[in-house]
Amino acid sequence: MPKAILELEMPESCWQCPCIQDRTETYRWCGAVGGDCPNPPYERRKDDCPLKLVDGKKVEP
Repeated sequence: MPKAILELEMPESCWQCPCIQDRTETYRWCGAVGGDCPNPPYERRKDDCPLKLVDGKKVEP
């Protein structure tokens, strides 16, 4: 099957990610990996996050 690339801003944490399917005040579910986000989800992305930077570009704060 052919591959596709979706370009989006790299989130700094799961809290900001557009791949999140279930959102509550304290809980996030990652639709990309099908699992819980790190606890607390606003601190970082999961270690196995499938989102990768393109062409070595850094995210500017």
